Amino acid sequence: MLKQELNFITLLLLLCQHGVKAVNIITCHEGISYLDCQGITYKRLLTCEWETAHLSCDHQATIKVLSANYGRTNSVTCSYGKPTSQLSNVQCIQTTSVSVMATKCNGKQNCLVSASNVVFSDPCIGTFKYLTVTYSCVPIYPKYIKVLSANYGRTNSETCSNGKPASQLSNIQCIQSTSLSIMASQCNGKQNCGAFASHTVFGDPCSGTYKYLNVTYTCVTKMVLWNYNVTFPITSLLLPQASVEGN
Repeated sequence: MLKQELNFITLLLLLCQHGVKAVNIITCHEGISYLDCQGITYKRLLTCEWETAHLSCDHQATIKVLSANYGRTNSVTCSYGKPTSQLSNVQCIQTTSVSVMATKCNGKQNCLVSASNVVFSDPCIGTFKYLTVTYSCVPIYPKYIKVLSANYGRTNSETCSNGKPASQLSNIQCIQSTSLSIMASQCNGKQNCGAFASHTVFGDPCSGTYKYLNVTYTCVTKMVLWNYNVTFPITSLLLPQASVEGN
């Protein structure tokens, strides 16, 4: 155990030196452990007519427009101070909205578009319109999974213990030594990966014990996957404060 702890400290120092963030996930028996390095975020923007829509993505990510409409599909949105006659048409759809927004914004980190007839033309004369846009922020440099440690078993009596008898929690030396190689073969080099925490995937390292899958991974570019050759014989790693527990 001391050797594992020292290896873990060395690993964290190495990751910090390279600016790499490690993610720890704990999944109870028969749950699905989902590893994700796509890093895509989704946003929705609403802009009333004559105002300016501001689409933006964080550093090292670009805009991809998913859906858009300049018109009106309900009588409530952007209705303050407007007469009923300008709100009654709720079937107002400008079919070219997506292509207009995509042309102006796709591939950019920031984009300003006026919600106006000048930009989109008028799909319903006399109706006060608004622009709705759904877009994603796609990382410029794709990242991929690198599994750092894994164990299907049990190394403490608290994790995934709700409703379980003490007899199924007492063995805290339950380690499946092949966990890391199994997870690596399933997930390394992929942008996302789902792993079933079960005997069918990992085998049963301790019959009668209620087990969980504990995985630590990082997201790296393919250029650095892996650009330094260091082997860490870590199969079990617990970071309780950073854990995400699933059933």
